[in-house]
Amino acid sequence: MRYSTLYKIPIRIVTIFLLLSSLHPGNYLHGQEQPDTLSFYLPNILVTAIESKTPGTVSLLPASTLEHTQPITIADLTQLLPGGLTNNSGVTDAQYFSVREVSLKNGVNQFHKNAAMGAQIWVDGSPLHFNTGINEPYEGYDARFLSLNQVKEAEIIRGIPSARYGNLTNSVLLLKTHQGRMPLSTSIRYNPKLKQYMLGKGFCISPQGHTLNLLADYTSQGDFHTGGIRLANLCHWLPAGKKLELSLTYTSRIGKEKQFVNEQNHTQRQRLDQRFSIQGEWQPDRRWLKKLSLRIDGSLQKSKQTKSQVNNASSQLYTDQKESGEWEAHVLSSNYMYTLVNESRPFYVETEMLASTSFPLRQRREISLAAGFSWRGEGNEGRGRDFDRQRPPSTSIRPRSFREIPSLHTFGGFIEATYRTPNLHVEAGLRNQGLKSRDYALIYQTEPRLNLLWSLCSSPSGYTLSLKAGVGWISFMPTLEKLYPEAIYNDKVSFYYNDSNESGNTLGILTTHAPGMERNMKLKPTVNRKIEVGLIGKTPAIRLDMTVFFEKQTDGFSSSAQYIPFSYREYDYLSTAQLRPEYKDGQVWVNGKAVPYQEKYSYTPVSVPVNTLHRKKHGIEMVADLGTFSPLRTSLIVDGIWLYVREKNTALNGIWPIQYTDKTEYPYVGFYDKQGGPGNESRSEIISTNFRFITRIPRIGLVTTLTWQMIWLYKYRTLYNGSTGENVWPLYWCGTDGIIHPFTETQKEDPAFAPLLSTTAPERFLPNSYKPYGMLNIRVNKAFGEHITLAFFANNLADIRPTRYSASTRSYLQQNTQPFFGLELQIKL
Repeated sequence: MRYSTLYKIPIRIVTIFLLLSSLHPGNYLHGQEQPDTLSFYLPNILVTAIESKTPGTVSLLPASTLEHTQPITIADLTQLLPGGLTNNSGVTDAQYFSVREVSLKNGVNQFHKNAAMGAQIWVDGSPLHFNTGINEPYEGYDARFLSLNQVKEAEIIRGIPSARYGNLTNSVLLLKTHQGRMPLSTSIRYNPKLKQYMLGKGFCISPQGHTLNLLADYTSQGDFHTGGIRLANLCHWLPAGKKLELSLTYTSRIGKEKQFVNEQNHTQRQRLDQRFSIQGEWQPDRRWLKKLSLRIDGSLQKSKQTKSQVNNASSQLYTDQKESGEWEAHVLSSNYMYTLVNESRPFYVETEMLASTSFPLRQRREISLAAGFSWRGEGNEGRGRDFDRQRPPSTSIRPRSFREIPSLHTFGGFIEATYRTPNLHVEAGLRNQGLKSRDYALIYQTEPRLNLLWSLCSSPSGYTLSLKAGVGWISFMPTLEKLYPEAIYNDKVSFYYNDSNESGNTLGILTTHAPGMERNMKLKPTVNRKIEVGLIGKTPAIRLDMTVFFEKQTDGFSSSAQYIPFSYREYDYLSTAQLRPEYKDGQVWVNGKAVPYQEKYSYTPVSVPVNTLHRKKHGIEMVADLGTFSPLRTSLIVDGIWLYVREKNTALNGIWPIQYTDKTEYPYVGFYDKQGGPGNESRSEIISTNFRFITRIPRIGLVTTLTWQMIWLYKYRTLYNGSTGENVWPLYWCGTDGIIHPFTETQKEDPAFAPLLSTTAPERFLPNSYKPYGMLNIRVNKAFGEHITLAFFANNLADIRPTRYSASTRSYLQQNTQPFFGLELQIKL
């Protein structure tokens, strides 16, 4: 353990904070405690995630938990889940949300964006969609653009969701924002890297109780800045005694970042999100229709990246032609400065109608039915990639307008039945969703889902044992960028003449090869099949919730490297000055004579989206509430996870060795079932736990959580088809004729194919396994009267950062995040 200066800073702050905690003016009057409605004065205030008592595997995060945890983005919520790991909050790097992932990378907890694509986020009953963003500087599912200052409560569905929720493979995050009346509230959050401010107020605007809620916030860290406003209007009536509610919500958020290296190298990124939602609910309370609701959502997003940089290359040739052929090219200037603009404007409009009813039965039994239908249209109206044709960023780039890409139409429908008795709760549903565009037939998927909760036994003294189980299919549709991948252009210099004695006497000829693979007609949805079973045991002092889960994901999205052969002319080099070559009739001429040429062959690399990623997960989640030790007013909650993930990519990838013989490119391409790295399969395993010691002192409004995080086991290994792959021959090969042949023993003995042998260092396949290590975190909340709350947190309080050896990379990695702390002040008037 190292005792650095950074370690001492949080210790000093904790000491000062605890001294301040003893100050609470006005708490006593004539020897009696004054009544207080603040949650921190309640003896059983919840400050951690709790498991839902309904079927399925669900974590509930009430308002008091969010206030105590001080999350910056939704990615921070994962540390409250069973076995969740701590990461230092920040907004300089992209933040992603996903569950049940082995997220350790180089000793630090980091979530990957591919897993985040399969997580569905709902805000106040409206899903967020990011399926039509293309080449954006900020991915749509980047959690930095969803403010948690607006969120009052959260719910995380880790298991099988209701049939209402679709287009996901990972999890569902349900966020409920502040609605209705709310006191004037402000908060200031500070840590050494980040500053965040919030101001909000909820009004009653009519005698009928209609409300208007306004909230604004701003976050800054380094060169990244984001801020937004939210307006929520809630109206309700009782026509003919039947409840009718209408809510209108508008959210606008902007983000900006500038990376300035020097005057000749700088990049600016910005994003604007605008969302609106209109929701109505009518409760006629009739036998066949208890509730009817309608939702209309819309979103318009604009993201733009402007990059300016100097191109130091000299005498390059460029053409903006988008068809294969031989073209007269521009001769570019030397050492010019270019400006590249990428503008994306994804949009969507969605409507959903839901109907539900219920039928009471005898002996306290009940059957509920729900059905719904939704439609969503989405596309991208961005300018795309644009630049000055005389100053292109590179020689093989072309402008691309996203407005030329067709829109997508998604349809979804579900029906779900719920059966309840005093001892049994069953939810069974069926969902069907489809995707359609101008160039594609309907892509659809049917998803059955089932959850149950069965009380096996219970006693009047408070002892209960329940069984929970679930099985279901969930799927994620291809995105716009995968259905319409970017066109690839390969330009070869066929002829170039530059008379150094006469300015302007130049001629350049480029041969462009455009494979024309802008559509991907073979993609299908990614499907994840989930099975869960668990036990919930409860005594008067202890509650235990344990879940065993299995997941099998097939047809995940990946990419396959293809190489398309083509031929081009290479004209003889002309070194004589004062010649005036010209290009006409598809030929280079000098003094009325055709310039001789040679026919040559090359390959164009193309990355094609494919359904070749397959994942298997299994593990155990556990949450144990061990009750409260009354003399210390301290309760202990232990949560943990054992997770094993196996991932395999079956894509065929071409590899073209860059070798030259007599100035001729190597003529063969090998196709392998390995990826760009050493293998095609990864296996990872983790066992982690959190011991959360929660101390509540209601008399002075103080709540503290001391968390001891332990990683007992972490393993990671890369394999090739279940074994090592130091020397791998291709499965197929092709020549310049484009015909693909199986790779046989004959080719292995032929020296001409020797460059196709792919070699990898043996240590790349060694398993990595680390010894156990831990981390100590603290959260403290102190209420001063009815209106002021001060919060403090410190991650890795003891500065525990052990070093572990990585066998596969032959390097040492430092585990855990650096010590990190922050403060928050909340004022409610």
